[in-house]
Amino acid sequence: MLSKPSLEARVFLVCFHLLTDQFDFDTFVARRFGVAIIAKEIAMTTEIQSVIQAYFQGYLSADSEQIARAFHPQARLYATEDTKLEKTELAEWLDSLRQRRAKGDIRQGKLEIASMDVAGTAAAVKTILTFPTFEFTDYLSLLQIEGQWRIIGKIYAVRST
Repeated sequence: MLSKPSLEARVFLVCFHLLTDQFDFDTFVARRFGVAIIAKEIAMTTEIQSVIQAYFQGYLSADSEQIARAFHPQARLYATEDTKLEKTELAEWLDSLRQRRAKGDIRQGKLEIASMDVAGTAAAVKTILTFPTFEFTDYLSLLQIEGQWRIIGKIYAVRST
């Protein structure tokens, strides 16, 4: 029976393949960790990105219904104003979006997912929404509830640009 190559031998082979352009990272990961695991993680990441995109588009167009689909009904938003904690219930924020839309306040800006960390059924996503005169940095907490990813909390900071 053949013995398993030593760690040093495996590291040498990976380095050799990297240096000689004979290394295919996707094939290496698939062989090492299994295609099924990778496919599941890609699907989860894609689902989370879809929720974030719904949030982005709902915010830009002040579409409270689209935001409501991305956020869990019990979600809350937190920020600080004048060094004091400011808490906003989702229903209150949705009302303000409806008012914004009624005024025709449709926004254009640069939207970015800066980072994403997923652990099982929990995820944290940092987003940056940049507009001509201000910028939001959001830290979104998501949970997979009954098979659906939903934003359950948002903390954010606003700064002038």
